[in-house]
Amino acid sequence: MKLSFRTIAVLFVAFAICGTNVFSQKADDVSSKIANIKQLYKEIKSKEKTFKVTEITKSDEDDYEETTVSIYKAGKEIKLIITGMSGVGDCGESYEFYYHQSEVFFVFYSQSCYVGDEISKTERRFYFDGGKMIQFLDGKKKIKSETEDFKNAETEIKHLISEMKIYSK
Repeated sequence: MKLSFRTIAVLFVAFAICGTNVFSQKADDVSSKIANIKQLYKEIKSKEKTFKVTEITKSDEDDYEETTVSIYKAGKEIKLIITGMSGVGDCGESYEFYYHQSEVFFVFYSQSCYVGDEISKTERRFYFDGGKMIQFLDGKKKIKSETEDFKNAETEIKHLISEMKIYSK
């Protein structure tokens, strides 16, 4: 079967329009999920002072590093877990795990280090939907989901999320 140039051109344009539509629908879907995540985040932050807080402090064998875990609950439901580590050289770091219906939907990571007389700050944001990471921001830079950086970050953060399960008992 031999296709004319015109037929090929029409097929190419049709595919381009449909393909673009599929990608824009995916982007719109992620955007609406991110908007929902931001709304859930705001709700938790606005009620944070009303939650019952349990704190656990752990030190390493040498008492060099100290980790504090703060568990915020509304009734029996965990809404937020904040882990903070100090004593890591000249750095301190924390993770904030935000929960909705027993599932993590957002993780915020921050690190502050003294570099001479200056303070260097790092922030990362991890957005989840149905247990799958849908967006990763390294500072203000959006990391594309098909990259190794995104996949590695998802693996690492999911490991940390699984470690938080010990506090849900």
